[in-house]
Amino acid sequence: MESAAARAAIKPICDACPVFDNCFAYAVSFPEKALQGIWANTTEGDRRRMRYFATRIGYRRNIPTT
Repeated sequence: MESAAARAAIKPICDACPVFDNCFAYAVSFPEKALQGIWANTTEGDRRRMRYFATRIGYRRNIPTT
């Protein structure tokens, strides 16, 4: 997990980056654990949560069968 100090140092760089949108799209397009580190000011945990909440039923949530 990335430290708060690392995120604080990266944030101004990411905020001013001209390819931020491309970087973000690239970062969230990878499956879980395939891309490590901070990309587009997001950590692995941030991207995992985004993927979880972006799905209709939640990432890896079991659906009851009836």
